[in-house]
Amino acid sequence: MTDPNNPYYRWLGLSVYGRPDYYTLLGLRTFETDPQAIAVHGEQAFLRVQTQHGGAEEASRQQILQEVVAARTCLQDPTQKQIYDQQLQQYYAQYGGAQYGGAQYGGNAGYPAQTTQYPTNPMAPTNPMAPTGNYPAAQPTAPTAQAAPAAEPASTADAGVKVSKGSPSAAKRAKSRARGGSKMFLISAVMLVILVGGGVGGFLYWQSTQEKPKVVEVEPAKPEPKVEEPEGTDKPSGKPDKTKRPNGKRPTAAELAGSIPGLGDPEERMDQMGEMPKPKPPEKPKPTAGDITQLESAIKTAWEQLVAGEYVAANTTLSGVASLNKTDDGEADFKRVEQLAKNLVAFHKAVDSTLAKLQGGETLKVGSTEFTVVSQTPTHLVLRVAGQSKSYELDKLPEGLRRALALYGLPGDEAQKKLVEGSFLMFSSIADPDHANEVFKEAAAQGADIAPYLALVEEKKQYAPAKMTEMPVMTTTVEEPEMTTPEPESPSEPEPSMVAADDKQQAAVKLGQMMTAAKQALIERKPKDAQRILAQAAPLASLPAHQEKLARLQKLADNVNLFWTTVSEQIAGLTADTDLTVGSTVARIVENRADYLVIRVNGENRRYSLADLPAGLAMYFATEGLAADDAQSKLVRASFLFVSPDAEDGRAETMWGEAKLAGADVGDLPLVISDSYDLADDLLVQAPVPADATLQTATATFQEKWATSFSSAKRASDHAALGKKLLDAGKEISGDAELQFVTFRYALAEAAKGGDLTLCDQIVDAWSKRFEIDPLEWNLKSFQLAAASESSQQQERVARYALTLIPRLQKAGRQDEAAAAAKTADAAAKKARNKELIDEIEQLQASL
Repeated sequence: MTDPNNPYYRWLGLSVYGRPDYYTLLGLRTFETDPQAIAVHGEQAFLRVQTQHGGAEEASRQQILQEVVAARTCLQDPTQKQIYDQQLQQYYAQYGGAQYGGAQYGGNAGYPAQTTQYPTNPMAPTNPMAPTGNYPAAQPTAPTAQAAPAAEPASTADAGVKVSKGSPSAAKRAKSRARGGSKMFLISAVMLVILVGGGVGGFLYWQSTQEKPKVVEVEPAKPEPKVEEPEGTDKPSGKPDKTKRPNGKRPTAAELAGSIPGLGDPEERMDQMGEMPKPKPPEKPKPTAGDITQLESAIKTAWEQLVAGEYVAANTTLSGVASLNKTDDGEADFKRVEQLAKNLVAFHKAVDSTLAKLQGGETLKVGSTEFTVVSQTPTHLVLRVAGQSKSYELDKLPEGLRRALALYGLPGDEAQKKLVEGSFLMFSSIADPDHANEVFKEAAAQGADIAPYLALVEEKKQYAPAKMTEMPVMTTTVEEPEMTTPEPESPSEPEPSMVAADDKQQAAVKLGQMMTAAKQALIERKPKDAQRILAQAAPLASLPAHQEKLARLQKLADNVNLFWTTVSEQIAGLTADTDLTVGSTVARIVENRADYLVIRVNGENRRYSLADLPAGLAMYFATEGLAADDAQSKLVRASFLFVSPDAEDGRAETMWGEAKLAGADVGDLPLVISDSYDLADDLLVQAPVPADATLQTATATFQEKWATSFSSAKRASDHAALGKKLLDAGKEISGDAELQFVTFRYALAEAAKGGDLTLCDQIVDAWSKRFEIDPLEWNLKSFQLAAASESSQQQERVARYALTLIPRLQKAGRQDEAAAAAKTADAAAKKARNKELIDEIEQLQASL
């Protein structure tokens, strides 16, 4: 009975004739009562259909899936299941069939088709479970004609009346009465008695030969499996042949097959069909040797930054390698140290947030020691401890007090707080070395998994052995204050001579990571952290190119630090209950100190710290404080805009130009926009420029590979995106200098077409590190190609780029090229119709 076109066989492997009932559909025995079995089989059936691909038969798959969901929902709900079981029992009682052989599902040929006699029967062919599609229709069978004997037999008296109406004795009695004779009446009466007696006797004999009606049990016993025998063979004696009709006629082969309730093979159940096919997860990409080296270097650097208290920098370092392909061990090592860095950042954020909202009278507790807050000023915190009041500088709080503040402000459950506290204690200069482990064990008692943390304790001995001479600002005690700027000759930092003796490539990678971390600290409004990182990075900058980039970043950090110092001073100088007008907004000062401000706007109080002060409000205070020197004010404010995520693109570059017009010494600071901190490339050995004759084959290969990408680049943004993709591809090429050279050249052309001159600088930088090209020559060519665009927006970019390109040409003694570039820039500024930009270009031309 297995039909590959049958959707129940196609999707569930069921060999059924017609549509199965809910139990057979899910591979359960009929009237199954075990809720767990129902749940398991329902889930197996659902997953078996869901995980297969439908293709052209998707509609069929969806139909079967809906039926499985309906069956599972019904049988898992006790109320629905009880109603369904009663209806199923009624169906079997009315149509016959084995109780456990499987479902009838409405129209098997071995059972009578439902008629209007049972309009409310839920298992009748008219209900939603009736056969659909191209299944064999139910055939009229003998039992339909023989169904009448199952009706309740009439009473004896009624039977006599029915027979008398059509018997010959009735006619004779009519004649007798017409003739008036009594003899015939007597004969008729005798014959009537004989007929009635014969009828009653015949009925009793017929009833004695019938089988007693079966009563459906609440939990009927499972019948013996039926084995379908070939047509024409006799069944073993001793059991009635249910395939024969009451009139003695043997059924056809089709009728015999259709009369088997449920599965064609009762042993062919879903739980015996083997494992369900499961989709294989995509194969994990294998890391390259470069990936492994870069990951190891990043983890080592992150450990050093954690020991130095540079938690944000460590996070930044690790985020830079998060997308690398890793081995399983590498992934585990990375996740452990990444979680450690996140815990330490969370610890110190909790300290800061608690200090910001601390009120007098609040009680903090760490261990058995209690601290009661007396008062707080912008620089000091006064606490009452052991009956005495003590004043602490906010930047020199005792370690125990910091732990109390952190635990007070940390979110999450107690187990999570213990993990964060233990992470902090790993780097404590005063705590017992085993104290962190004890705290981790307390977290384990509350259900936390501490295996990664115990491994971190051991790894710390490997990556940071005995480097505890300098502790972070947040964890120092009052007796041993932290120096905000490390000594240049600190023994914990490598000296230039040590770097020269070490692997230069690793030193360059570490320098790049530290510079990236410093820039990220500026973005996160932590200028002191940025200054500290840059001071530690200075000894690593041995190459002139690295020193120039570090100097630009240092100048940027100095400006941003001055910006926030000015903002803090302005906020501290405000007077409560006075109005503050910023643009068209008027706010009333409610409360203020150097590091936070509370103002009332539109009927509500708003509290800001320096970390979340709106950029517009910060710019207002900085402008007010630096107004005495407009040129310096613009230089500093432009530096803030460059590291502000909310600033408009290009606004910083514009303001630097305005600062230069006003007389500020901008120098090469705008080059920080295109500076890349992938410094390992600076150690590459330059190859000679390939001859033109050798580039023809490489050009043909390149064009064939990238033809589709070139044809799909329509807009300026498409060209810029393709230029970035080609830059990355060019860096990855090794062993084919000609193809690499061609790739860089096309990358530069696409970036210039897209008007992304910052990307052009990055491409020339990467190109010049690998080949002996003239960087300024290609900078000038990309500038000229970008100037060919008619877009006013791109013309403005070209003019602004000239403000940094022309000074570099002048410095290299290339006056003619500088003058030509200035002429192009002047035309571009006029096309852009930017008056300030035109003035800047004219001033630059005058200096040539």
